[in-house]
Amino acid sequence: MFAFQLSEALANRGHDVCLVSVTEPDPRSPLFERLKTAPFEFISLDKRSGNGVDLRIPFRILGRTLAWKPEVIHTHLRALAYSLFSTPVAGAKFHTVHSLAEKESSSRTRVLYGHLFSLGWNPVAISTAVAESIRQVYKLNPPQVDNGVIELASSPREYFRNEIGATKQDRIICHVGRLTDTKNQLGLLKAFLQLRPLAQDLRLVLVGNDPAIGEPYKRMLQTEIAALAPSLRDRIHLLDVRCDIGNILGASDVFVLCSRYEGLPLSLLEAMSLGMKCVCTRVGGIPDAIDESSGWLVAPDDEAALAAGLTEALESAGNGRGAVARAVFESRFSMEKCAEAYEALYSQQLGVS
Repeated sequence: MFAFQLSEALANRGHDVCLVSVTEPDPRSPLFERLKTAPFEFISLDKRSGNGVDLRIPFRILGRTLAWKPEVIHTHLRALAYSLFSTPVAGAKFHTVHSLAEKESSSRTRVLYGHLFSLGWNPVAISTAVAESIRQVYKLNPPQVDNGVIELASSPREYFRNEIGATKQDRIICHVGRLTDTKNQLGLLKAFLQLRPLAQDLRLVLVGNDPAIGEPYKRMLQTEIAALAPSLRDRIHLLDVRCDIGNILGASDVFVLCSRYEGLPLSLLEAMSLGMKCVCTRVGGIPDAIDESSGWLVAPDDEAALAAGLTEALESAGNGRGAVARAVFESRFSMEKCAEAYEALYSQQLGVS
């Protein structure tokens, strides 16, 4: 999603952009239909399914690089490793590190990345925590460009509420993110169960997919939910990837993240764009985005603290912190701000004023 939105913003600023995906887009994802009308060229390199390495991809990327001769090549996630052969022929080269450097890749991959950084690839940090991790792991002082997202639009609250059987009086806590141990939705579920005896009008909505083969984390959550009494089970909604995140967040009362580590989560920025009350763990780049004036920060792996933060957010009068979060988003985390910062970084590397 981030690479798509950045490509779109740069294309709208007058740049000739081509977005290359190693894998075929998921037809269930919000991007699938939008790619058909995107203002830039899109190419999928059709990586073989599974988590293994596809040795065809580096040669395909090299072929594209030789044909296009781009002034800038900018990679994300595992695409840097696949761009190894393009190093001598690429122009200005950037790689955005989207998580803590020691968590983003395996030890072997970090050795490769360190070598590529020595050959002219420039790592870019998305938060102060990620910048510090790059300094620790790679002994480099990277530029920092905060993540950005496009402001979400939402339909009337009752649309999604009717879908899940929620009343106007029900209060919805919403989490958006991959279903993984890192995101710790199990801890959120346990915190939610601490709240339920005191608040019968609560619902919990978990949106996201399990990226692992066999979906083990999702199946574990399903087992935990199935073991609950029907009065609890019916108020917990485990949803897959959705194209209407704005509608879901807009129908919710509190956004929550309970991650064990983070770079700077896009779902938090999307919630901020809607002026939501946000309760998050104090990890990674999250404190770059919200503090006690714009949200609620709690310790990771502390279900009691998470439950207390959710309670305070749910019971707080008005939405003063949400309004501050919205103002912070507009000043720092819009996709327009992000694209402008990357444009300046590209120009600096190319020596263009």
